[in-house]
Amino acid sequence: MNNFRVSSYELQAQRHIYPLYMADGRGGYEFSSTMTFLRRRNESFCVFAAHALDPRSDDIDKIGVFSTDGEFKAISEYSIAHKICRKRDLVACRTSAPFEYKNYFDLDAVKSSSEWVEGGFGWIGFPKKKAVEKIHCTKSNKEQLQKYLVDGEQGSKKWTNAEFLLLGAEMQSETDQIITGVFENKDVNYTHAGFKSNGYSLRGMSGGALFRGPNKINTDPPCLNDYFDFIGIGLEYDNREVVRGASRAAVKELLDEVLSWPV
Repeated sequence: MNNFRVSSYELQAQRHIYPLYMADGRGGYEFSSTMTFLRRRNESFCVFAAHALDPRSDDIDKIGVFSTDGEFKAISEYSIAHKICRKRDLVACRTSAPFEYKNYFDLDAVKSSSEWVEGGFGWIGFPKKKAVEKIHCTKSNKEQLQKYLVDGEQGSKKWTNAEFLLLGAEMQSETDQIITGVFENKDVNYTHAGFKSNGYSLRGMSGGALFRGPNKINTDPPCLNDYFDFIGIGLEYDNREVVRGASRAAVKELLDEVLSWPV
């Protein structure tokens, strides 16, 4: 995985997301899904799919990330307020500070003058098949976890335990709560893996961002908001080749509910 190289656009896109792992209760970890970074009213949030959690529990103490110091940290260690919304299939966590070296979709940014690609959208996330799926308890100490860390840009560190996937879907429908699109996961040409008659399983992509890319940028110099038009959070890919996600409006509603609580 250390030789995984991406374009500058893909690099900026993947900085909006992070792979999630679940503590297995025996000292090890299992890959879970994808988390997306958002900003609302100058506050930082991370959002992921509610179905990533135990349906019998409402805590976020077992799901988390590997931080760049080589340790697993539960999302609860970052969160100052959160809400699990099973109806929307979303979890929104307001964090005490933004994650370092990450990009945030700003839901209050001034509307971009970019002309967006019509008729489709991108979905970015971490497929389980492109990640280290299980880390046994005998290989989960700090020193061993740091083997997955390599030098990134600007003096940062990056994890190599999961590779992202950015795919394009054809827009099917969009309401105030739900977005659906069509993606045929067959006869796929990947930038690095080449041609595959059957594409990677998309399990693990849930929680990853849905966005439109620019057909033409009219701002000089452009900012991040001119390259990415956030439209929602991807939640599932079914056997009818349909991508389903929560809309931008649904996500904003949930973040506003969290912001309404005192911290």
